[in-house]
Amino acid sequence: MKIYVSSDWENKENVRGVMARLRRNGHTIVGDWTGHADTRPYARNPYATGEQSWSDIEAVIRCEAFLLLARGSTPAESGMHTELGAALVSMDMGGCVQRILVVGPGCEEHFFYFCPHVERFADIDDAIRALNQWDDAMCKGEKA
Repeated sequence: MKIYVSSDWENKENVRGVMARLRRNGHTIVGDWTGHADTRPYARNPYATGEQSWSDIEAVIRCEAFLLLARGSTPAESGMHTELGAALVSMDMGGCVQRILVVGPGCEEHFFYFCPHVERFADIDDAIRALNQWDDAMCKGEKA
């Protein structure tokens, strides 16, 4: 399954660990933003910032599952909520996104985490288990 993992910039080491776990479970990561250069302040680096932000949105709309790691008290400049919006639109418009999961202690802190398509998990292990079970069912031709 193709998965995009989103979070805030300061959480990128944790994101890398989650992506490694997902790869070990046979999933494909699309759009690894953790390798991006820090282009802040954005106004001083408009080209690089624009290229990176657009490549992230393109990756989001190509994924089958969107996984957002929510730590709570997310910085206002975080792009993860923009990415969540792109995933919601892709899912609603019949795009590639089939599942949206929000995971972590902040999974109940934002308005859009309660959209009907969003699944909330307090624990990453439970979210990965749900993705693995869904992927297994899809491979067997079962309905999700």
